Amino acid sequence: MSADIEPRAAEPRAVRLPVVVVAGLHERERQETVRELLRNCINGIVLRHDLRDASAGLVRRELQDRSRTFGQAEVPLTNDCPCCALRVDLLPELVRISEEGQHGLAIVELWGGSDPHPAVELIAGGETGGRCMHEVVELAGVVTAVDPLRLVEELSVSDELAECGLHTSSGDTRTRAEALAHQVEYATVLAVPLVGRPGGSAERTAGLAMLRQLHPTARTVRLGSGALVRAALGGFDVPAARDRVNPALALLPQEQDEDGVATVVWERRRPLHPARLHQALELLVPAAQRSRGRFWLANAPS
Repeated sequence: MSADIEPRAAEPRAVRLPVVVVAGLHERERQETVRELLRNCINGIVLRHDLRDASAGLVRRELQDRSRTFGQAEVPLTNDCPCCALRVDLLPELVRISEEGQHGLAIVELWGGSDPHPAVELIAGGETGGRCMHEVVELAGVVTAVDPLRLVEELSVSDELAECGLHTSSGDTRTRAEALAHQVEYATVLAVPLVGRPGGSAERTAGLAMLRQLHPTARTVRLGSGALVRAALGGFDVPAARDRVNPALALLPQEQDEDGVATVVWERRRPLHPARLHQALELLVPAAQRSRGRFWLANAPS
């Protein structure tokens, strides 16, 4: 005895909204990156938070598509914390955009001095309104836009972000060099101008060499080459990025020397003499645009 059983149609899988995070201290390159992503995707939308008045406790949010800017709103900071403002506003906005179903890509453009790490962690693992972000959005990639012509010089100065209005809160004491290096080292795609400004070929060449040594595994994409969208949607390994910028877990770099940019690895199995290290810092600090690693002092064995 047999019976015909009509198979049930499989339930449609929810389509998650791909999200690309774009960071960058260099505003012109960052905005050019966002425009190129918008031009080359279907129904893209940009979500940005303006932190220029974060010190006064205010964040401005706006949306943008190919034709217009809209959705302006003011988001007050909580406990003078821009990350809290992002948590309060960014995640619900992404959920709303995803559930509307009208956009094929969401581009989160971060404020100039913003560290992409907290925003990416929020998007990748956040929860809002009882909804896990994994159900409605998908972190597709992280891009840092940078001008190689300015890179070496800006890694060499100690100006604070607050001095140029790029800080994220009143308590943000990071330097431009610190923020820039972290943005470069965290992302997996580095967007650079297709050509440099006249007269800066040597500086640009050195800047590109610096990018390769700061982040050897990143993909460098020239804006206008047609490769940005595919690279930006290539996926992002959040735990790997977390480890990559963790000083306690950072792997030693390879020694390199290219176009005037050198990476030197110094390693010893004996502790450093504290007084002699202090004296040497006056020579070591100005000599390096970027230093990473751990050291052991003889008078601090733990």
